[in-house]
Amino acid sequence: MIKAGGIQTQGEPRDLLWPLVAAFVVRIAMLPFAAIDNPRLWEYGEIARNLLAGHGYSMHWQLMQQPPVLVPTAFMPPGTTMIHLFGLWLFGDQLGGYLAIFFIQVFCGVGFVYFSAKLVDRLFQYARLTQLSAWSAALYPAFVFTSATFGVATEALFLNALFIYAACLLWVAVQFGGRALLRAFLLGLVAGVLTLFRAEAPLTIACTAIYFLVTSRHKLKESILAVAIVGVVMLAVIIPWTVRNVETFQAFIPGSTSGGLNLWKGNNPLATGSGWNASGGVIAPTDTLVATVVPSGVITSQLEVEESAMLSKTATEWIRKHPSQTILLDIKKVAMLWLFDWYNPESKRAVYIALALSTLAVAVFGMWSYAHSSSISMTGHFGMRLISIVLVVNTVTAMIFFVAPRYQIFLMGVYWPFVVLGIDRILGLRKRSEAGSLKVETPQPIPSEVFI
Repeated sequence: MIKAGGIQTQGEPRDLLWPLVAAFVVRIAMLPFAAIDNPRLWEYGEIARNLLAGHGYSMHWQLMQQPPVLVPTAFMPPGTTMIHLFGLWLFGDQLGGYLAIFFIQVFCGVGFVYFSAKLVDRLFQYARLTQLSAWSAALYPAFVFTSATFGVATEALFLNALFIYAACLLWVAVQFGGRALLRAFLLGLVAGVLTLFRAEAPLTIACTAIYFLVTSRHKLKESILAVAIVGVVMLAVIIPWTVRNVETFQAFIPGSTSGGLNLWKGNNPLATGSGWNASGGVIAPTDTLVATVVPSGVITSQLEVEESAMLSKTATEWIRKHPSQTILLDIKKVAMLWLFDWYNPESKRAVYIALALSTLAVAVFGMWSYAHSSSISMTGHFGMRLISIVLVVNTVTAMIFFVAPRYQIFLMGVYWPFVVLGIDRILGLRKRSEAGSLKVETPQPIPSEVFI
């Protein structure tokens, strides 16, 4: 237990040992669901295999009835691909490599549990809530199952929690004194890595920076310096990827080339708001539409950039001509993101629906409890409002593009502190004298050595 300016922070790493062990064990138990003998590695695995074969960062594309053509790609940001590359390079494109990727996913899942708990500890400074966060995140079925998917889900959960936690640490350091420069460097590093995994991350990072400056305007010089360091470090992380894309495609691509396709999937005559249609089929551009990209039939290295531009233009024109349909689609997207995707064959199962709706109900109650708390620490206010901002950004992003079940899982990972608070109030785990009265953090200088 560490005293911080007279305030006791609780939930030390040793208190999290058993929930972290449980998180590891239940995620390892997902191995039978991973099809480990021949797992689906998605586009990440294909790119990793091409890298190992000496073809560079490339992917096969097939247009209409033509044979697949290998072309340079930026369709997927490099983060998850590098994890696949590491496993396949170290242990081969066989069982050993697949197990390595699986174990990295498991450790990312455990990391998510840890930093979610540390975030709750920083926000509420209450040991029971910290423990509740750790155990609930460790055992929540949707979080556990992501370890067996070989996609970006576990990494996104982990990095989102780490990003919000690091932002809170930096805010405290700027407000009360401490290792602000180090915290800014770490936040910039996390922001850069997050961008290499999620192409839409810069929007979240930009909104976080604006909110940080607004809430720190009484220390404007210190906050501007901190944000500048975050930005410089973030740019240093993503510049190699961006420079590679400029050289390859002669276009500024700090994220990926999938933006045009994603925009079209959510805004076209066939759009449902989901990535699937009413019959459970995947919504994809028709051969006729794709043929407009390469009318000559000759595929070049610029295919992805040209296709993305064409699909973006097509989607934008559709939005302009169909404003009322666009609004209705946006409403559907919000509902599918926060409730469940009723087009996706997996997420419209009764068990998934019951879990998603009950989790949301608990989160909403947690939001209500937070709004009606008689007092909360300054850091708690900053963190919970930052979480709310990230939720809004994710919702707006889904409205612009389309909804997939993994986006809902990302959303749950962000609003998990509200779930924790809701569970705590529902179960009545706190004494009546403590109900609705979270500890208050006084605005006084705090020695740098008190930060965890």
